[in-house]
Order: sequence, then C-alpha cells, then structure tokens
Amino acid sequence: DEDFDERFEDNFDGIDWKRLLEFMKPLRTQKHKKSWIYRHGYQVCLRSNPDRIYFICRYCHQHKVTLSTSTAAAYLQANQRGHNHTPSGVLKSHLLPGQKTLAGLTMNGIIIPQDMGNVIGNFNIQAFRLAAVSWLVKNNHPLREFKTPAFKALIKVANLEALNTL
Repeated sequence: DEDFDERFEDNFDGIDWKRLLEFMKPLRTQKHKKSWIYRHGYQVCLRSNPDRIYFICRYCHQHKVTLSTSTAAAYLQANQRGHNHTPSGVLKSHLLPGQKTLAGLTMNGIIIPQDMGNVIGNFNIQAFRLAAVSWLVKNNHPLREFKTPAFKALIKVANLEALNTL
C-alpha cells in the first residue's frame, strides 16, 4: 500500500535465522510507537513462547558477538565498539578529540601489547586520592573544591579515569 509508512514496518534485513534457531519473527507488530532501539537491532520472539519478545543487537549479530540482551537501551548506549548510540541517533562521545585511554583503546578493538599495558596502564587510585587531598590541605582549599564543575572538568581532561575516583 502506497500510504503505509515504512517506519512502522519491522526490518529483518541482515538477520541470519540459522544462528537464531529458537527464535522467529513476532506474530504481530507492536501496538505502540516503535522504540528507537529497533533502528539498531531486531525484535524477535521465542518459537516455544511467542509472547516472549527479545532484542537482538544488529551489530553484534552481524559480527557474531552475542545472541541477545535483556536491557537493550542501556546496552546500545554502552561505550563499546559498534554501539554508543543515543535515542536521538547521535553517537555519544566520552572523550575529547584526540584524547585516549587504554580502556578506551581496548573497547575500540585495539590490542595493547602486554608489556606496554603493564607499564602505563595501571592508574593508582589510592595514590591519586592521597595526592588530591594533600593538594587541598597544603594549599588551604576547602573540601568542596572537588565538587565544583571547573575542577571536575580539569580532572576529566587530565585523566578520565581519575574523575570517578574522587
């Protein structure tokens, strides 16, 4: 039908049903507005219980990473290769352009040599906390300094992993 809006149609392009033997297409389409998550995956149901609906991530399915997940929105927004989506469709950026951490590199599929990772990859949380508190005391700054947006922005630029330790 020419008047049918294709946004409401389920899209199963690229799905390999041989890898999903216990699943099938849902018996009916959704009654309500389709969630943004289905732009990045498939809605399938169990063959043995068609009322059980699951989400299959398109990226992971096509790259043979995983079969399904129970929290699709959080999963799609995770900072990992092939994901990092938002409901608006814009990819999230956790780092400033050019800024990298070892954790970020490994999430992007870059393999870090073991000796290099062992030398530069160990962020010492306790040493950082001690240095931060010493800085406060020696410079007579109030403890609330750690909570100011300007200080958090400074620490985030210096080391993203340090931001979560204070």
